[in-house]
Amino acid sequence: MGEVEKVTSIDEFLNEYKQLTSVYNSAQEILAKEQKTDSELYMKCIKLAGKCIRYLDDINPFVSYRHKPEICTTYYISAELLVRTVGLHMNRNGFDEKERNTLYMAIAHLRKVLGLEPFNKRAMEMFKLVFLYLTIFNPNAEENLVLLNQILVVDPCDYQLHYNFGFMYHRANKLDSSVYHYKLAIGLIDLVMRNEKEEPQLLVLRQFKIKCLNGLGSVYFTIQDRETAMYYFKLAYEIDPNDPDVNNQIGVVYTELRFTDKAIEHYMRGIENYKRAHISVDKEMLIASMYMNMGLAKCYECDFIGAIDGYNQALKFKPRLSLAYQNKLLDSNYISHLIEDPMYISRIHKAINKIYPLVVDDYKVSCPDYKVKQDIVKCKSKAELIKRGTKIHIGFVSGDFICHPVSYFLHSILSHINYDLFDVTCYSVKVVKLEDLFPRCKWAVVKNMSNEDFKKKIQQDGVDILFDMSAHTGDNRLDTFVLKPAPIQISYCGYPNSSGIKSMDYRITDKYCDSDRSQKYYQERLVFMDKCFLAYTPSMGISSIPDIDKEQLCIKNGYITFGSFNRFNKINEMVVDVWEKILQRAPTARFAIKTKEFLTPKLKQKFLDRFKDKSVLDRVIIMPYSDTYTEHLPDYNKMDISLDTFPYSGTTTSCESLMMGVPVLTLFDKVRHYHSQNVTTSLMKNCGLDEFVTDSQEAYIERAVWYANNYKTLSGLRTKVRDAFVKGPICDYSGFTNEFEDKLISLYKNHKW
Repeated sequence: MGEVEKVTSIDEFLNEYKQLTSVYNSAQEILAKEQKTDSELYMKCIKLAGKCIRYLDDINPFVSYRHKPEICTTYYISAELLVRTVGLHMNRNGFDEKERNTLYMAIAHLRKVLGLEPFNKRAMEMFKLVFLYLTIFNPNAEENLVLLNQILVVDPCDYQLHYNFGFMYHRANKLDSSVYHYKLAIGLIDLVMRNEKEEPQLLVLRQFKIKCLNGLGSVYFTIQDRETAMYYFKLAYEIDPNDPDVNNQIGVVYTELRFTDKAIEHYMRGIENYKRAHISVDKEMLIASMYMNMGLAKCYECDFIGAIDGYNQALKFKPRLSLAYQNKLLDSNYISHLIEDPMYISRIHKAINKIYPLVVDDYKVSCPDYKVKQDIVKCKSKAELIKRGTKIHIGFVSGDFICHPVSYFLHSILSHINYDLFDVTCYSVKVVKLEDLFPRCKWAVVKNMSNEDFKKKIQQDGVDILFDMSAHTGDNRLDTFVLKPAPIQISYCGYPNSSGIKSMDYRITDKYCDSDRSQKYYQERLVFMDKCFLAYTPSMGISSIPDIDKEQLCIKNGYITFGSFNRFNKINEMVVDVWEKILQRAPTARFAIKTKEFLTPKLKQKFLDRFKDKSVLDRVIIMPYSDTYTEHLPDYNKMDISLDTFPYSGTTTSCESLMMGVPVLTLFDKVRHYHSQNVTTSLMKNCGLDEFVTDSQEAYIERAVWYANNYKTLSGLRTKVRDAFVKGPICDYSGFTNEFEDKLISLYKNHKW
């Protein structure tokens, strides 16, 4: 193709302009009538426009003003055609450098138009469209906000623009700004609707208002303001009761509030209407999410078989939906007693690697610039390491730094670790920083951070050992751990099973929770603490725990009271059957139970229905749920012995029980050596309370019945149990962190670099 001839005068430009508009109008007419693009005509337009613009870019401003309509039209046609050549398709992953530069050229031409005609409607709409496309394919929320501000200058009253601002500010965790723009968008829509008479356009406006209300509700849900979130979701629901996105959101709130019947009803309505979605671009992702959420609602009903069925339905639509697969893994732990093959759960955990597009198990691939710290490798003692001034940088990734059982075990480490030996960074998956509580830790909020950006941050921070505190529980970031951002990665505390991912190097446990025979269940290599793998810190602090009744309850009552405050999802039919046999063989014994799930009447009834012998129910006491920790703990004074669950034992509840002077009768798994069943065993043995550890259901029943018949032997037990717990290894924070430090240094020194 030869060089395009240049325009050299205004008269020549005006002649070329007539030809350009003629060809352009012909091409537009064909597009309107035949719904197809005439490529030949458009290419001719591009050549003519290019010929003119070479001249117009340097034209005298006074001449520009005299011929403003013609010049504006030329620049607009050029911009529109440049955008069309990029061939925008919503299902694409983004633009290459050439396409992006083409769009930037189109923006430059549109600026020319708006410089001459600031209210040129066509140019304003095209200008906004180009920037919106640039944001759609850009995962960086902060960059997108800069792009959107370019549009704001052009049209500050565009409700679609303010919706996009609301969405992007939400992604950037700037929630006040997100709320402001969503509300502004709704106000602008209402103004337009007052003057709109055409029903098709009103329908479009109503749908957009639903998007804004849905987004607004999502912001409030982010900060756990469920009441306000539901208010906005219901406003959207009133506009269109069949909108699948809105029904999904309402279902999520009802699930959180444990109104699971209502939640499932909304999920089903959303699933029936998922093809009508206008908020979610990916309709298959939406229906997969609704099936997954319905599975979660059934999980809260302790219907784990139904829950897993929901997750499997979700995976049919989105086979790589990691959250659905992870929920399936988590719930499998509650039905392990129904699975004959002891390796089944292990196999499905290891299959998690197939969910992720990329799994890196070699740090040399992911961290090629990492230099092994030889001072650590060669050091012979902590004192020597401190003298050399070389620290191990450890990172903790969690969404549970506050108001969660994980925090009760992590806080002891953050409070007592030697900061002369370790640098510590906490990566919070929620909008939470505890800088005042742990001032020597570095804190970073990584909520909504992309996997790659999170990986880069970890590596820029220079983390040597990275802890995963969640595995397959909520707010996990395994999607980043699979990329191997740190040379050593350790699974710890938050999940009772293997992470399953190849990039996880180690898992910290102890000799009671696991054994050498347990290794076959794990992808990670087991690292055994000499004592308990946990140290417990109650949320109010160990110095503020409530008093215990010095006189044993059974001595006052003349009969023993057993109890359980475990979550209902651990109380399966097998457990209830064992408890029923204890009550049958101990006719004077009482059994007290308290669990949050009993706030849902159907779950309370489900528990009672599991007793085959209804006569024992006269001695079953269902205690009211306690909203606060200080109200909850004194209720342990109303029992003599806690009865543990199996095959998923208590952890936090067992610690609470021991702290309040109540021993826990538990069942040690010596056959399968499942970690989930053996945590209470570790707690009891580390407290020197071995007599409360049994190794079979029969032995569990026999021991409970013996105590029921010999309850006077329990006199003075409360004080003994509290002292064993508070003064023993579980609350020996200095001793625990000292051993924890030793294990980390040893792992670093002996790691296969």
